[in-house]
Amino acid sequence: MHTTEWDRTALRDTLDAIMERADLSQAAVGRLAGRDRTMANRWLTGKHQPAYEAAARFAAAITEQRPDLADLAQQFMAASGYGDRIAGDTTSLLPSLEASAVGASDVLRRAVADLRDRAQAEGRPFTELLVEEGIVSPDELVVPDSLRPDPMIEEINASSDLSDGTKIALIRAHLENRARRFEEVRTKGKELDD
Repeated sequence: MHTTEWDRTALRDTLDAIMERADLSQAAVGRLAGRDRTMANRWLTGKHQPAYEAAARFAAAITEQRPDLADLAQQFMAASGYGDRIAGDTTSLLPSLEASAVGASDVLRRAVADLRDRAQAEGRPFTELLVEEGIVSPDELVVPDSLRPDPMIEEINASSDLSDGTKIALIRAHLENRARRFEEVRTKGKELDD
């Protein structure tokens, strides 16, 4: 659920112009926005307002790759309902498009870090700020009713030649090993960030 006003016709016309001038397919638009090809189709048909993160990522990528289309990228942001965030609004989630020279991935990484810091400083859940900023809708944050089955646990449980006690011991060892591997990866990732 987005709270900004957007212009479906202007969005379609601007996106069509960008796609034509940059020779982009819907799949390419989706990739640049960090989404899939169907997202570009929904934007073009007016069925879905771009989330701020996706619109900003697309506009930043276009501005970076084709500086001659920077005006169209700004028009795209305005048609998406985020024109007020283009002019260097330092309180917005992502920096202005003028900062796109840093690179879209660096901009997004910095924006996520800023948003996490803001959530911690305000004592609010990160997901609440994601919804507030229009990056996701509440229904996109739904946890599935069940987790995907673990193939190893299914295999252990299906084994008819193991006793229940042995199955429990094997599942426990598997889960402990998985938790240890996860912690190693998390720690290694943290060391790389430091």
